[in-house]
Amino acid sequence: MLSEGTTAPDFELPGSSTDGDEKIGSCRLSTLLADGPVLLNFYLFDFHPACTTTLCDLHDIEWFT
Repeated sequence: MLSEGTTAPDFELPGSSTDGDEKIGSCRLSTLLADGPVLLNFYLFDFHPACTTTLCDLHDIEWFT
């Protein structure tokens, strides 16, 4: 487990699509970081009560650029 503030290791995840496109690419953390800061959010699982609270908290953060 990583401690808060630790640099996350590079990883790659499969992409997703909401329009039914079967040509879905992948997403690499290092590629996203090249464009600027990245926020990683991990939650227990879909439809868990804490998921809603966590995502609402993220929505309410005042983002500064």
